[in-house]
Amino acid sequence: MAKIQKFSDADRTAVQEKLGSHWIYIIDSGGQPHFHNLLPLFMPKISVALYTLRLSDCLDDHPLVKYYKDNQPLGEGFKSRLSVLDNFKYLVQSIQSHSENCKLVCIGTHKDRQSECKETLFDKNKTFLNFAENDCIRKFIFYFNLRRKDVIFPIDCKHCDSNSKEVAKTIREISQELNNIEILVPFWWFVLEIIVEKVSNDENRKVLSKTECVEIAKTLHNFHEDALCEALKFFHEHHIFHYYPAILPNVVFCDTQVLLDKVTELVEYAAYIQGSDDPA
Repeated sequence: MAKIQKFSDADRTAVQEKLGSHWIYIIDSGGQPHFHNLLPLFMPKISVALYTLRLSDCLDDHPLVKYYKDNQPLGEGFKSRLSVLDNFKYLVQSIQSHSENCKLVCIGTHKDRQSECKETLFDKNKTFLNFAENDCIRKFIFYFNLRRKDVIFPIDCKHCDSNSKEVAKTIREISQELNNIEILVPFWWFVLEIIVEKVSNDENRKVLSKTECVEIAKTLHNFHEDALCEALKFFHEHHIFHYYPAILPNVVFCDTQVLLDKVTELVEYAAYIQGSDDPA
């Protein structure tokens, strides 16, 4: 355990601090179906979900899924069990069920190749809008064209013309605006988060025990164990740290990437087994 300076009332400069103005948390599932069941885990408190589809694909197409490790293909590619439209529906339903304030921005890439698809951009917009006809769903969808109720932001990333650059700029501005949500945090929780992060970084550890976090909390003025548990629950809700007291009561994940890395290992193994002739 690293040495930690003890804080006193003299160090208390504010009652609350604002969280969320200086950081952004990004989750990229890559669309792989193996990660779908994890989506509800990360959905609460997320500000914006960016759903990406290829405009060269039809909505009933089942995309080819490939996994790579060190830029080398891992196992054989396979058709996703979910179509493009199924993926969209799953995301919308996840937002509806697990999020309070999340907004959805739907991005259509490969704009230069949309003629390869029998469905026009108009057709795709209409299908998405029909699915979102329920008012409680429409309220969290961000529209590319509000008057026409266009859902998809069309963009060509490879051959970025002036229109695509303007669309990309709009998406960035939307994401920044939606992410600019101020969350009031009790001052000592804010200090606790800084110290835990510092200990984790100094010791190059992404996981700490709750016992170690209790020792850290004791260095703060009147910060007892019950307050620590409440703080950990708050950090968990906002994806700063992850804490699962019901199944891992003595483990605090200081870097949520650890969870994604572990799931990725399982996905890689599943892909390897799927492409292997060895039944073992």
